[in-house]
Amino acid sequence: MLLILFFPAGIINFEQFEGRTILIAQNEGTANCTTTFKLKMGNKFTEKSICFGVNETRGNYKLIKDTIYFSDIKLGRGREEYYEFAVINKTDDKHILIRYRNSNDTIGVPITIIKSNI
Repeated sequence: MLLILFFPAGIINFEQFEGRTILIAQNEGTANCTTTFKLKMGNKFTEKSICFGVNETRGNYKLIKDTIYFSDIKLGRGREEYYEFAVINKTDDKHILIRYRNSNDTIGVPITIIKSNI
């Protein structure tokens, strides 16, 4: 019981073995549901959604100019598809990552970039 008190997230932080994070994007939805998207060194990405349970999608990416292409995607629980690519959209006051399901998707799904070392 003391371990739970002192280490509520676990004793070992496995994220430290995945490499340095170069981009973090995050959105909070209704009922405090949160989606966190991370690009790591070594062309790996993770997307974790916490909403009445944890859903984590992993894969590889390739960055070309302002576009991120996703590949080798391992879908999380309950997901049937993932985005094909994302575009980094920079405005004066904030940066947004707009994710698209395929090349026919004209609207996309935005997520706010909170940290970027690209």
